[in-house]
Amino acid sequence: MNIQFGGLLAAVVFMAASPAFAKNAFDGRTPLLCTIAQLHECNPHAGCQLVPVETAADVRHLSFNFKNKTVRLAHWDPGLTSSIDGVDTIDDNLVVQGMDPGDEEAVDGAGWTLSVNRTYGTMVMTVSGRDVAFVGMGSCIAAD
Repeated sequence: MNIQFGGLLAAVVFMAASPAFAKNAFDGRTPLLCTIAQLHECNPHAGCQLVPVETAADVRHLSFNFKNKTVRLAHWDPGLTSSIDGVDTIDDNLVVQGMDPGDEEAVDGAGWTLSVNRTYGTMVMTVSGRDVAFVGMGSCIAAD
């Protein structure tokens, strides 16, 4: 009986503490690791299509470092980063924005926006460039 009660007590404490922790984690100062669970590619010719998880594997995990004002694909070379240009809070969402010039050899520059629900850590990220947009949905956690 003590084990069940202890487990229930731990669950209640965790649930009560989670929103308070989450608001601190999503303050625009704490580093974040965000995972895109669902990704759509949109263009004016085909509309929006779901990108298979296997195809999106290289771009699923993003590391946000607010101190250095950078974002990068979590498992890629740390030198390949994009700059964070703005961080603000709107309607209890952490909103982060930036632009990336892309590869010098291609026309692939883009602007991006990340919106994180400060209570639950759920996120939506959009990236838009020349004739294409990507919409990713997932969640973020603190990455101290």
